[in-house]
Amino acid sequence: MASPVWSLSRQWWGNGIPLLFWLPGVAYAVVTAVREGSPSPLGLAALVASGLAGYWAVNRFGLYQNRQMMEETRAALARAGSPPPAEAEFVGLSRPGDSLWLDPHSDVGFLWSDSRALHFASAVRRLELPREAVTAVRRRANIHSALGLGGFVAVDAGKNGWLVELRTESTLMGNRRRLPALKSKLEQWRNLPPSPRTLPS
Repeated sequence: MASPVWSLSRQWWGNGIPLLFWLPGVAYAVVTAVREGSPSPLGLAALVASGLAGYWAVNRFGLYQNRQMMEETRAALARAGSPPPAEAEFVGLSRPGDSLWLDPHSDVGFLWSDSRALHFASAVRRLELPREAVTAVRRRANIHSALGLGGFVAVDAGKNGWLVELRTESTLMGNRRRLPALKSKLEQWRNLPPSPRTLPS
């Protein structure tokens, strides 16, 4: 489902900006190696520097316009008469069968729970995952975790399970630090007795 918030343009820029930091050093290293017939010390230094610059840029710009998306989603839900509760977390979401060729998140929106279900609301859809359908809560790798910059919390429910990754902070590393707390909250929620309580604070 096309989303005016989680647009292809934003997904492209989230990948493209880090490439702008990485490619020049790589190009210089390749050109100098071809010209001189072997890698030069300066070319190797440029290759290392481009790797470090690219890593920094992925962390800093991988969540391109994340704050704007959070506010746009909040405003869209408010206009629809169903604003997210105060304790809701802004996350990226994926589900089985989602197309993830450009980004590990198929949508972005707010995540919260009550005693009955886990809820997700974006600018274009609302989803519920019944608590009794959840079989486990665990960590799961994605491309961000391969770089040491993130990962999913998997809410297992067979073919209806969810993969969520925090997008509350402005950097991937900032969100990675908060993943254990999100996993703990969801585990506590899964084990709650039926009650009107929400995610523990």
